[in-house]
Amino acid sequence: LEAAPGEISPTYMTLFGPILAPCNYKMPGNIPGLVRLLQAYLKKGTTQLLQAHGNFVESILDVAEGLMKARRTETSAMKLFTGLVEALDVSLLRPHMPRILKLALHRLKSGWERPIMRRFGPLMD
Repeated sequence: LEAAPGEISPTYMTLFGPILAPCNYKMPGNIPGLVRLLQAYLKKGTTQLLQAHGNFVESILDVAEGLMKARRTETSAMKLFTGLVEALDVSLLRPHMPRILKLALHRLKSGWERPIMRRFGPLMD
């Protein structure tokens, strides 16, 4: 998906919904690849995603919320938050910012490590 020129192909568009299924994120080995794939979707075509899956932002936030629950996967959650912030127009992102910040700041209370704090910076811009 990252290397293919142009828009997201129909084959990848059919995979988008199943990729967001929570059962895919139960195996820790799947998480880095799935998060990278979701980031590629966001970079490649948010307009296409909005047309095909109108509530995709909520679905990605649900995935990120699940990832924030474990210290070993919170970096992946922050990558999803950052990907959303970078890919979406402000008008589309504004309704979701309270939830994004609430999830991100909730982990701050439990003491984040430096790599997580570096990922948190772009959310505040």
